[in-house]
Amino acid sequence: MRWLRYVVIAIPALWLAYASASYALTRLVPGPDYTVGAFGSGFAPMIYADRQLPTTLDDIDASKLLKTARRSLESEPLNPRAVRAFALNARSQKNTESLLRYADLSQRLSRRDVLNQLLLIDGKAKDPGTKIEDILVHYDNILRVAPRLTEQLYPALVGVMANQQAFDGIAAYVIKKRPWAESLMFEALPTEYGPNAVVEILKLANKGKKIDPSDRLSKTLFDRLYAQGDYSTAKSLFLRMKDVEPEWLSSTKFVSARWQDKYGPLVWQFSNDANSGADLVPGRDAGNPAIEVFALSGVRGTPLRRLLFLKPGNYKFTQEYEVFQSGMNADAGWTLVCVGKAFESGQANELMSVSTDVGNTQKKMTHASDVKITCPVQHLRFSVAGGDGQSGLTMRLSEANFTES
Repeated sequence: MRWLRYVVIAIPALWLAYASASYALTRLVPGPDYTVGAFGSGFAPMIYADRQLPTTLDDIDASKLLKTARRSLESEPLNPRAVRAFALNARSQKNTESLLRYADLSQRLSRRDVLNQLLLIDGKAKDPGTKIEDILVHYDNILRVAPRLTEQLYPALVGVMANQQAFDGIAAYVIKKRPWAESLMFEALPTEYGPNAVVEILKLANKGKKIDPSDRLSKTLFDRLYAQGDYSTAKSLFLRMKDVEPEWLSSTKFVSARWQDKYGPLVWQFSNDANSGADLVPGRDAGNPAIEVFALSGVRGTPLRRLLFLKPGNYKFTQEYEVFQSGMNADAGWTLVCVGKAFESGQANELMSVSTDVGNTQKKMTHASDVKITCPVQHLRFSVAGGDGQSGLTMRLSEANFTES
């Protein structure tokens, strides 16, 4: 199975990271003696033996380690590290069956032994019939005991997520609210397959209930789906999210901007910098805020944008606004375009371009335009220019609505 390849590749890096950290501890106690009498305990020799393990599995002197393990077991029969030494010896002899038997026995004594968890992964990865769940349980044990190893673990697990067989297994740890599970999904998002894999895992982990990931994961996921042009997946996921209103997908009411940090391009998004930007301000009522927009003199920007899912048909676009400050040659306007694969090949995709008269200050303005929607997904943006002189542009948008005509 392809996912096993990522597991196998990760094992040397994990062993190197853990063994290197253990080796660093030997500086605290120089010149350890591998005899039980030197320490007065059967555990101590194995602890120090671990700290002197080589940084690659294949370089381990299993016979020397086994001698120490036998002495250790004479004093402490329930020593998981000593039992694990027998698993290492079995690995050196390429006896996977014995490796797994001893490693499993060591695990029954302690699940906190990271090296033993690596041996279990190593042994199980050699069996093509191994299920992803049988591997993930050991990754989970490692990540709970040694979270510092996430840098070495995540590349392997991200690779595993390319295969649908992994989805149920990872979803089980999302349900258990393991912190590493959400972090892993976030790490997978930059890959080509990551966004859709994360969507499926979230759906599996939330069967029969609404999905509610962290704002960080949610917004990044929607941003990635948008960047990939996968609008249908973004829409279906949005409708499964907690505390959303389905009408936000086709409504241009500004209230949805309150959730831009969670839903990204599927609601109103502001693009702010020192030269131009937008912000929510009180509107007619608490449920219907307005948006204040500004642009400094000589600056052009697009401070307001979002995806829309208006069904094809004839619409009337209405805007209501108030201009507070306007420099010479300042301007503003709305643009609505079709988006999707059919329109990325150079076809004409502009549906609407409506100017906003910003020459009259201190006056509420209403403007209506007829629009014909010919595609299922659109992108609406509001652009501004501060004009000449020192004034710049400051205005308030109270309404921007599409109504079927």
